[in-house]
Amino acid sequence: MKKVLLIVVLISLCDVFIMAQVKPERGMWSLTPRIGVNWSRSTTNHILIDMDDGNGTVPDWKSGIVAGIDVGYRHSTLLKTSAGLYYSNEGFKVGFKHGRDTESMKYMNLAITENFYLYKGLSLKAGLQPGYLLECKDQTENPKTGLKQTDNDIDIFHRWNLSIPLGIAYEYGGLSLDLQYNAGILQMYKHGGHNDPFRTRSIWLTLGYTFNFQ
Repeated sequence: MKKVLLIVVLISLCDVFIMAQVKPERGMWSLTPRIGVNWSRSTTNHILIDMDDGNGTVPDWKSGIVAGIDVGYRHSTLLKTSAGLYYSNEGFKVGFKHGRDTESMKYMNLAITENFYLYKGLSLKAGLQPGYLLECKDQTENPKTGLKQTDNDIDIFHRWNLSIPLGIAYEYGGLSLDLQYNAGILQMYKHGGHNDPFRTRSIWLTLGYTFNFQ
């Protein structure tokens, strides 16, 4: 019984590997799970004020994780449309005179992109990416005292976000390395005015494995 089960598992793994090696053609679908890291911040020209001394500072980059899966449809050898659902832990950091604030913003994103293949597995992509804010925590740390305080900031930010994703990817043997820049076009803060430039910015670097099928 164990030998039969082992044979079934090996055959299934072979089928999965073969699916990944199928050359993408017109009319084919693809499924690509991805995982990686991101670096995010708000727009650089927004100045935050230190309440202790009144000095201004700009948000700094924050690293996090990104993971998800996308489904693609190949219109031709040069064009593919993709729709992916991704969890991304983003936010920003702010350094003040007496400590540092880290805003951790967890988004669920729906990335819809058009992929243009330039040469073999090399492609460029662009599209729209709506996102929904699942959770937002602000952690304040004082390095002198070692005290840390965490607050729930979900109510001060808009829950919905919209970004323009621009990226470059390379696919080889089923593996897919993807570099994507997301430029937010909606205001982050609920209290921001019409000219408030406080918007999201993030860079995603992910590694995926693509399964092609009819």
